[in-house]
Amino acid sequence: MWTTTSILGFRVTPRWLAALALFFWCLSAFPQTFTDSLYESLNATALRVEYERLCAIENPNPSETLRTLQTGFFFAEAKGFAEAIHEKSAVLEKLEAICTEQLSSKFSFFSETSEKAAAAFTCALIANEQLGRVIQFAQAGYASRIHAYMSIGNEAKGQNVDRLYAEGRLYYRLPSSLGGRVGKSLLAWQFLKRMLPTASSVDFWLGHVHLKRGDEEKARKSFEVALARKDPRALAYFGESHFVRNPDHVDGLSWGLRPALFLSPVAGFGGALRYYDDRLWDSKRRGAFSVLGSTQGSYGVGLFVADNETISQSEISLALDFGVYNHEFYGLGMQTAFSDRSQLKTQQFSGRLSFVRSFWDYVFLEIGWLFEAHNVKSVQGTSFQSATLTDKTQSFGTGPYGRLGYDDRDSRVDPRRGFLAQVEAQFPTRGLGSQRSFERWSAGGEGHLPLGSSHGLHFQLGVQWVRADAPYGWYPRLNGRWVLPGVRRDRFQEKAVSLASAEYRYRLLDSFSLGGFLTAGRVAETPGGLFNFPYHLGAGLALAVHPSDLYSPAVRLEFGVFGRETVFQVTGSASL
Repeated sequence: MWTTTSILGFRVTPRWLAALALFFWCLSAFPQTFTDSLYESLNATALRVEYERLCAIENPNPSETLRTLQTGFFFAEAKGFAEAIHEKSAVLEKLEAICTEQLSSKFSFFSETSEKAAAAFTCALIANEQLGRVIQFAQAGYASRIHAYMSIGNEAKGQNVDRLYAEGRLYYRLPSSLGGRVGKSLLAWQFLKRMLPTASSVDFWLGHVHLKRGDEEKARKSFEVALARKDPRALAYFGESHFVRNPDHVDGLSWGLRPALFLSPVAGFGGALRYYDDRLWDSKRRGAFSVLGSTQGSYGVGLFVADNETISQSEISLALDFGVYNHEFYGLGMQTAFSDRSQLKTQQFSGRLSFVRSFWDYVFLEIGWLFEAHNVKSVQGTSFQSATLTDKTQSFGTGPYGRLGYDDRDSRVDPRRGFLAQVEAQFPTRGLGSQRSFERWSAGGEGHLPLGSSHGLHFQLGVQWVRADAPYGWYPRLNGRWVLPGVRRDRFQEKAVSLASAEYRYRLLDSFSLGGFLTAGRVAETPGGLFNFPYHLGAGLALAVHPSDLYSPAVRLEFGVFGRETVFQVTGSASL
């Protein structure tokens, strides 16, 4: 039986959502045909010089096929860096046809010309894969071919320029399941740097490898050397500017339709469908649209667009989210009982229009406009009905906000070193459309200290509070703005919260860790009440699967004690 829900006056059924998902699925199958004239001024001559310096082999009479591959690979990579994505695709198709023809001769072509052709074609495939202009479900086929060509290259004897270049790129780009080894990539680039100390592109790729290994200091030095030597790749990547950190967008651009699964203690088991494009109209703009639903009746849609091209070193973005989500209410304060739980189903609509400017590599300033609307649709339990709260069933707030922060973490997805500190203030104002005038403030940060290659210490501090007559929907939660390990998300809430945690992690594998954590937290009716004691204290263990990028699986199992309560919870998400 189909169910019908009213959203802003529209009737939305599961059939409507399915049709919408099918529309975006079909949209992902059509290639974009836009090109960006901004990159036409890229110095292709400089790229050719760098390529020839890096890949030249002393061979006075190379075969015509080899010459074609050399030229084809160069133009494919040059167009890739120039962001002329669709022109580059045609070059790659021609390269593939040439190599396929030669493969019909039982690989004799590769043995006759050393591994030059294999290196050229594998790197061309890497350039194609890293720009993501292939259907997501076909990427496994590309990866398999890359791995096969890598095996061909490994059969060749000697360590010439081409083999080292191919190994450096391959071992860096391939996943570990297909033979990727970041350590071997680093070794190849280091050897190549000794052989060709004047090749500035080696410094550029070394910077990426160091970032992937988590050594940001060495990565920064390599990038700065590449920029100082006017490496065209580095200049194109960093916008002809100083080293600006972007660790989670290291070496690739992608688009497509990506399904995912998630698990939440409150929402239950669910799925999401996300259509995204990191290169809208072949420019420095990106966007995403997502739909989600869960077994506990939560569902929602989201839209995000960002522009990093209009203003240098800045980002203009718009984020919108609408949905019906599950929440819990136990009462206000630290002395509430778990048995007093009320289950809420809340319709939420939120959005932000923001402008972010970076300064001095690590400092950023964000200003913008936000709005949030909360409408409680249903309640199970008596604690919420009996509570005296401001605008507890319906509220709307809108107004300006600002955020100032410092961020030198090596990753925004799974940081292993670095610090984040930020202060944010929001000012919903009655005269600007808000139901009430009030303020919401937050301040805090996190730190990550590596203790060798397999050990690390991670800690965080945070405080958040609302001032004036803020509606209930804007109240902070102890496990909300910051994630406090071992605490159920909606368990403690009030007008002011403060928290602290420290966690030791031992990396069992690159993506798995076993950790132990200590926590402390308190909620109070006023910010001054946060200075009163005692705080609730906690401790526990966690087993986690860490993501390598925004689309990788992330699962966390926690067993802990906080205050007088024992908590066991599983959270996670995984892209399919």
